[in-house]
Amino acid sequence: MTPLPARSDGLLVAPLGGDLVVYDLLTETRHRLNTTASAVLAACDGVAARDDIVSRWADSTGADTATVAAQVSAVLEQFEELGLVARPSRWEPPAPRTAADPTQDGEMVVTAPHRVLDRQIRFRSADATLLTTIDGYLGTNHVHEVDDAPAGHPVPMSQLTFEVNWMPDGEVALVTDRVDTHDQLGTLLRRLVGVMVDYASTTHGCVAIHAGALRDPAGQVVLLPAPSGAGKSTLTGALIAAGWDYLGDETIGITPDGIALGFPKRLVLDPISRDVLEVERTPDRHVDPTEIRADVQRLGGPVGPVTQVVFPSFQPDARCEMLMLDPYERFDALLANTLNLARVGEPGLETLCRLAETVDGYRLIYVDAHEAAASIRARILRPNPAA
Repeated sequence: MTPLPARSDGLLVAPLGGDLVVYDLLTETRHRLNTTASAVLAACDGVAARDDIVSRWADSTGADTATVAAQVSAVLEQFEELGLVARPSRWEPPAPRTAADPTQDGEMVVTAPHRVLDRQIRFRSADATLLTTIDGYLGTNHVHEVDDAPAGHPVPMSQLTFEVNWMPDGEVALVTDRVDTHDQLGTLLRRLVGVMVDYASTTHGCVAIHAGALRDPAGQVVLLPAPSGAGKSTLTGALIAAGWDYLGDETIGITPDGIALGFPKRLVLDPISRDVLEVERTPDRHVDPTEIRADVQRLGGPVGPVTQVVFPSFQPDARCEMLMLDPYERFDALLANTLNLARVGEPGLETLCRLAETVDGYRLIYVDAHEAAASIRARILRPNPAA
């Protein structure tokens, strides 16, 4: 008897509402399957006899066998066109990122850990002054530990070490999973921010979303996913100025139970954003959050459940408005801003679906960042759009 074809390699599957979401890692496309298509895909194991499955489904539903067979054939034809079944290509997941070799020679000093989502990154060097400078610039080894750590799944923290030392020619070398040299210390410091972001976005341990995130004075966590240039860092700065605490402006982690993991790096602000936030212009694009508000808390690691998701979009010729999104719109917007789905796999897709289904999400169009920050606060205080 003819078996059903096998499900193709590289597919992630998760429920959303009454449907099934399929994400194809090879083609980077998303598919939404109804109940019939979901059942067919679940049965596609390359072993089950097609006629037996059709007969069983006809008996259980009371439908005509020929009708069920035609439906299965139509679905399989679509699956083959989309590459969801019987695709010969194999999916190879990317390897986890490594860091400097743990072996070390001579007298070395090691810093306190810098919290980067579900990682703790330490720097080691023969020059303690160099490490002090790095720690002071990055600031992520002085994050505020949340006193009432959220309940739920524990967050395993991986440990990595970066090595940094002066070279005989006066350059400074950074050793991660590669060796980079820099002609000036300032160049290294600015480059380090990008290196830390790169490691955050390539974690295998949680979903990493290109987003800002903040906690309001009442303890509610708002996630701001958006592509580069959408104004999320400026809006993040405006919320800091309004009294909120800071989880990050670039990469935020989400655990399977919806807990936000902070990476409170220096913000990236262009000169216009600095003017909006009344921050002094300097050649360095990176801004310490304390330059916006002196008493802001940097929140690293697990902070709390995401209360709302707001997708900001700066549009200079528009008026400020917040538009409620349905769960499928929220999912698509989250997916578009997810950085590491190929690394975190199916648990990551399940996390996105749960977040889209259980947490309210809005599209925020704005011109003035401070007005937009006030709109977000008002929506949290009045979560029901009809209220």
